[in-house]
Amino acid sequence: MPSANISEEVAIPKIDEASKPKMWPIATVMATGIFATTFVQTQSLAYIPFNHLLAKMGYNSDTAASFLALCILPWSLKVIAGVLVDGFPIFGSRRKAYLLLSALAASATWLVMACMRAQYYPLLVLAISMNAAIVFGSTASGGLLVEAGQLFGASGRLSSLRVFAQTLGSALSLYIGGELAEYTMGGHHPLLATGVVAIIPLACMFLVAWFLLRENGASVQKSGLKIPWQRMAKDLICLQNLGVAVIVWCALHFLFLNSPRFSSLSFTQWIVPIVWMAFKYLYDRHREIFWVGLLIMFIQAVPTFRSTCFYQLQIGPLHYTDDAIGKLNAVGPGVALLSAGVYAWWCRRSSLVVSLYGAIFVTALSALPYLFYSVYTPYMPRAVTIESVGTFLQYLAYLPLFDLIVRCTPKGSEALGYAVLISVWNIGLMIGTKTGPTLYEHILNKNMNTLIWLNAGVTLAGLVLVFLVPRALVEKREGA
Repeated sequence: MPSANISEEVAIPKIDEASKPKMWPIATVMATGIFATTFVQTQSLAYIPFNHLLAKMGYNSDTAASFLALCILPWSLKVIAGVLVDGFPIFGSRRKAYLLLSALAASATWLVMACMRAQYYPLLVLAISMNAAIVFGSTASGGLLVEAGQLFGASGRLSSLRVFAQTLGSALSLYIGGELAEYTMGGHHPLLATGVVAIIPLACMFLVAWFLLRENGASVQKSGLKIPWQRMAKDLICLQNLGVAVIVWCALHFLFLNSPRFSSLSFTQWIVPIVWMAFKYLYDRHREIFWVGLLIMFIQAVPTFRSTCFYQLQIGPLHYTDDAIGKLNAVGPGVALLSAGVYAWWCRRSSLVVSLYGAIFVTALSALPYLFYSVYTPYMPRAVTIESVGTFLQYLAYLPLFDLIVRCTPKGSEALGYAVLISVWNIGLMIGTKTGPTLYEHILNKNMNTLIWLNAGVTLAGLVLVFLVPRALVEKREGA
């Protein structure tokens, strides 16, 4: 029969299993990129060596602080890197090319720093250039995280892996940086050993991206961010954006006025309008991002005691030494790694909305152990326990928020969307770490317990914002 012949002749297309994307290579590239770009930062591996070198060169702490603050300026421009990574493929690549170029450029600048003599301004220019290079690697890694999280339905597990890689990179780099500063800073090339150590993870980032990451040129062109430059330029100069920019600039200027900690970071005031413009562009494409951004901003902007005021309490009435505080701070990375493992297990057993409600309660709960802090000499074990429990709960609470960021980022704007929401996170954190000490000093009469209760109570108001997050984003558990 004709129909039978037709059915016999029509071949059912077979799926080429080898061509299907797999999660583990993308996850490996992403984690390696996050680890490397965290490890080699001036605030990580180079932090203690740079401080040691600047002191040896005769510069005071204020000049050294200005040096380090200028070094990290490229991280304030991560939103612009997101636009470039999403909107300008290089030879058909939106991720791989940027990772490779980032590793090469950062390795080159570290090599030059390793071979040069100690000179302030050349070192400053190279350090800024190195950070600018790794910003693109970090942004591309964030884009990979979002793409893989959405493609494989693994936003929770991959967010846990990101936190694990970032925390491990930060912990190892600070420890190794201290050893390098102690034993390898002599001679005519004081940063030689530091530069060699920095190149190792960057080389791993290059090799892993080169061999494991595969991108389809056609899909890149189809899914890439189409940037309406004329509309964005028009939006930038509209009265609404100019008004927001003026209000935010004035608010930040008033908030951080005469604050030594932030005096070198006033450049951030000019970055906020850029973040606002990018956020507005994403909002036009994906309106659900508004409630996510609002929730993240609120949680981070709650006045916190985890700032300079708690340090002043530790070294003042509680009589902790800097060495003891350093040991307490070392507790954080270990428990952060543990919390990443716990959430990687939990996210496949519960919906994200349950995790978000739990995150609000856990964030508030994480503050309460600090009510029991006592003086240093007889109560160091208690302080270690408090820091362990408090930090574990805090990191565990943050992971559902990272999960939510991955889920709500618009397709085609993965790097930009992730960078914008992380920038919103950082702006909120900047506000929270300033308003907490302000209240402590001028309103609460230096009553730390009152600030801790205030932090926990205000955080619970975030339950209302969780309720407003669109159900489509959070109603399913991972893998369902």
